[in-house]
Amino acid sequence: LDAYNEYNELFNDNLSTYSFDIDNSRNLSVGDTFTITLDDYYVESMLEYYGIMITETKKTYTVESADHYIATFEEISDSTLAAMKKDAEEEIEESYDGNYLDVTLDSYEYYGAYVMKGIDDSWSTYDNVVYLIYKGVVTSDDGEFDAVDVYLPVRLYYVMERADGTQEYDDYDEFADFNFDED
Repeated sequence: LDAYNEYNELFNDNLSTYSFDIDNSRNLSVGDTFTITLDDYYVESMLEYYGIMITETKKTYTVESADHYIATFEEISDSTLAAMKKDAEEEIEESYDGNYLDVTLDSYEYYGAYVMKGIDDSWSTYDNVVYLIYKGVVTSDDGEFDAVDVYLPVRLYYVMERADGTQEYDDYDEFADFNFDED
């Protein structure tokens, strides 16, 4: 047992510092394959310094189940949409409570939503972004303008469906912009 523990410690301490290459690591779906490879340099290093011969340096795997980023609005479940709306409405209310714009949000209602998904194989900042759009009415606290319609887009990031069917998203939500409709 001591020899096993010594070998395991040596292997974990040394191999864990080595780099592995993955030939395909983004936008994988069920049935796709990817290969993990250990560079020959590391194989030679383990043999030279530790007397360990690594015989398998490449392994190909097939994706059997996979999480994926939501690509369309229709993929968002009713319960996830309800949670997203709750978070968005809290963001709207917090933003107008004691805001610096000298306006009051008189009312607002959910207007719609859309999903923006990163282009496959790109290194965009976000894999997807969901915008929940609310339409509201604001009035000027100092009387500079009458009631006006505004659109309140709230941005939510990384909306994902897990392999088990559950959905989640990053709860960092924010106003995308203030847009005043002067009609």
